[in-house]
Amino acid sequence: MKLLIDLQACQTPSSRTRGIGRYSMALALAMAERARGHEVHLGLNGNFPDSIADIRQRFAQWVPPSRVHVWELPRFAGHVPLPERAWRRMAAEALRLALIEAIKPDAVHIASLMEGYDSDAVASVDPTSPVMTAVTLYDLIPLQHAKMYLAHAQVDDWYRRKISELAKADLQLAISESSRQEAISLLGAPADIVENVLCDADAPFRKLDAADGSRSAARSKFALTRPFVMYTGGIDFRKNIEGLITAFAELPGSIRAAHQLAIVCSVKPDERIKLESLAKTLGLESDALVLTGFVSDQEMIALYNECTLFVFPSWHEGFGLPALEAMRCGAPVIGSNCTSIPEVIGRDDAQFDPHSTTSIRDLIAKALTDTAFLADLRAWSTTQSSRFSWKISAEKAWVALERTLAGHLRTRPEQGHGGPSSRPRLAYVSPMPPSRSGIADYSAGLLSALSKYYQIDVVCPDPDVSTVGLPEGTRVISVPLFVEYAHDYERVLYHFGNSSFHGHMPALLSVIPGTVVLHDFFLSGLAWHMQLTAQEADKFSRELLYSHGAAALVAHLERGDLEASIYQYPSNRRTLDNADGIISHSRHSGELAEAWYGPAYDKRWAVVPLARPDTGIAAREQVRPSLGVGVDDFVICSFGFVANTKLSDRIYDAWCLSEPGRNRQCHLVFVGQNDAGPFGKALGEKIAARTDIKNVRITGYASTEEYHQWLGAADAAIQLRRQSRGETSAAVLDVMMAGVPVVVNAHGSLAELSTEAVTMLPDDVDVPRLREMFNTLWREREQLPARGRASRDYALAHHSTEQAARLYWQAIERFHRARRHRDIAPAGAAVTRLGLAVHPSDGMAVGEMIRDQLAPADSLTRVLLDTTAWHGKTLDAVAKAHLKALLRDYSVSTFVMPFYRDENDVARYAVSLLLDVLGQTWQHGPYERCITLDERDTVIVVPLAAKS
Repeated sequence: MKLLIDLQACQTPSSRTRGIGRYSMALALAMAERARGHEVHLGLNGNFPDSIADIRQRFAQWVPPSRVHVWELPRFAGHVPLPERAWRRMAAEALRLALIEAIKPDAVHIASLMEGYDSDAVASVDPTSPVMTAVTLYDLIPLQHAKMYLAHAQVDDWYRRKISELAKADLQLAISESSRQEAISLLGAPADIVENVLCDADAPFRKLDAADGSRSAARSKFALTRPFVMYTGGIDFRKNIEGLITAFAELPGSIRAAHQLAIVCSVKPDERIKLESLAKTLGLESDALVLTGFVSDQEMIALYNECTLFVFPSWHEGFGLPALEAMRCGAPVIGSNCTSIPEVIGRDDAQFDPHSTTSIRDLIAKALTDTAFLADLRAWSTTQSSRFSWKISAEKAWVALERTLAGHLRTRPEQGHGGPSSRPRLAYVSPMPPSRSGIADYSAGLLSALSKYYQIDVVCPDPDVSTVGLPEGTRVISVPLFVEYAHDYERVLYHFGNSSFHGHMPALLSVIPGTVVLHDFFLSGLAWHMQLTAQEADKFSRELLYSHGAAALVAHLERGDLEASIYQYPSNRRTLDNADGIISHSRHSGELAEAWYGPAYDKRWAVVPLARPDTGIAAREQVRPSLGVGVDDFVICSFGFVANTKLSDRIYDAWCLSEPGRNRQCHLVFVGQNDAGPFGKALGEKIAARTDIKNVRITGYASTEEYHQWLGAADAAIQLRRQSRGETSAAVLDVMMAGVPVVVNAHGSLAELSTEAVTMLPDDVDVPRLREMFNTLWREREQLPARGRASRDYALAHHSTEQAARLYWQAIERFHRARRHRDIAPAGAAVTRLGLAVHPSDGMAVGEMIRDQLAPADSLTRVLLDTTAWHGKTLDAVAKAHLKALLRDYSVSTFVMPFYRDENDVARYAVSLLLDVLGQTWQHGPYERCITLDERDTVIVVPLAAKS
């Protein structure tokens, strides 16, 4: 089992040094030490930095640093009901849940759910989460004494909300049988999901030697000049301190005069006045009642050892830890006969009725006057306290967790199955016609089939989008309108490509999560376009660094060849990280993701074959005359842009050497726009110069009608690729749908096509092999129609729009059910989905925090340069050159980053240092993201190598 223990209870000011914090720490340490082969992780809140280093150190022997996760959560997220804070609490809760799911534990144990009323602690239970949740149950005292504890409406609202979440937990780990029974009776919890794991006193609470100097020092410090009766445990009405003082005052005079009553705990000034006034009214001498105020643990242990009798008169306790601590120190103990206290004391004759001062008085008097009884109580303390241990509690907790995980999970409702009979609302974010984008045309063709599963609104920034052919009820809305009403959409689908048509999508995805259709694996061109057009300053550099690390950024800046960097690096990891799930049209894209970033995306990846419409097969005798081609001529076409990546030059050179190339009744037609750069110019000039080869043409941009005419006119098609960016060729599938036999090379996604449906050439096919292929097509031209029918049958079976829509639906629903982001929308106007107004700058800050922390960075094998020694220093040129040279030594395919440990021992990427070294200034500054070190990371400490 991979267990994540949420230890915020050991961090908050209200719990850290008190019983809940101490219990949480001790149980977690015991579970980590006795993990029974399980893997323990810790979750800490970065808003309490002063506690982090101590917790790391205390767990260091059993929990390595890579398993201590420090979450960066929005500040001022407490329940204190200020309207401007409400969205922060909701965003923080959603972010915490998403971060937990990103860690992928089997179970999470919340050490204390009752944190965060007036602090930045955040804890909640989500019954739809795939992660099993266990919660420590201390007591339900406020619920049973609501008039006293929940009189304030705000506190009542917060507490009852927490109780409702407690009831949704898969397992409650009660600290006593009394608390367990309260959960069953008051909350209606099934008995098998509430386990009594008990409690123990921490190891320092022990018997001290009689000569230990701390004992006499404590007596002297607190003016305890006579044998004393002791109480500790806080000042609260249920603690019954007034009853104890009254009972002490009612003791026979000789007993009272021989003893003092020590109330050992913090005492506020008004409480001190109240208690001292009560003692005076009851006739106690001025030194009879001692209110110590705060004492250290060592002083507490000394006083436990020194007291003549320990009395615990509380009306209600979850466990009654002070009684056990006193027993562990050898003190004779008596206490109340209600709730959990009898479980701790373990004998009836040591219990009294806390509601009767007479009962309290009589048992105190017996213990102070009956020497044999007092000695027996002292001996009993040793026997009874030995029955409790953190080892026992840890074992009970692990057994309960194992049992619950193995088969006692309550059924979780699966969310969002959707389907034809129940159509959720889908925001479909994509370019649309008349944009000259293949993805725009693709989307237009898919919408009708997809509308069987969803009520669709198309989100597009182009105001001139054509609504002709859209399914009935489908609207086209603007990006601002989508942002404003994002909360109305149950599903969101983004179509990402590597072009300027998608520049609005990265920012949308960062705040409105959804499924991403990745038409091009490489998005470096999109990032550069966004930077070039000032949509987002430093966008290309930011995405390069985020995706590929410092070595890639250094290489890019020093090489000065933008085109090379665009072709070399995908620069798409942030899009993958922000997506609920990724759909690609080939396995090749998934393989590229694993090659670049590791296997982290396996569970969030689906392959949906590229859908192409069945446009039918045009009769050649109908279309050829208008194209200037004879009905009986032999025509081979290459569809799409004429470019270096399509091996268009090799195709031409091979054609010129082939048999059909020298036959005037044979034609090679490039159906598409010629490259506008040097490649296209050179190819055009070569074609013009060959006066002996007059049967080659480049059509230029082909309208949809002309494109389909050439599909009908072709006897065969040749579609080659190199330098694949992870895209899938729509042209190849159009050719197959048209019943045209097609020749491809085994490159990228083309290699996944069936060799029964296409002619497959080697990946790096050369001119002689292509010449041979042209000759074969010419010689076997009578067999081409049959091969074309095989291609069409394959395309209809695997690439129909209806089948693709069904696979889209299945993938979108799967990703929606497992979505990591939940309902996080804290950036900009998108937070309106929470029904609250947020200042855009405030929302964007939290949005960046969310976006950066949800990245599955643990999938990367990283080289991390520890530059802590450099942090905060002013570096000279020599020092900067040293670090730059160090980065230059690494391969550009290695994800290498400098990092530092801040004053709270939290590791963060040293982006500011890196930019300083590289002489870069980013318009919005870097974000020093908190990171978790992994066992697979290579960490290299970089000493300060030069004067600085």
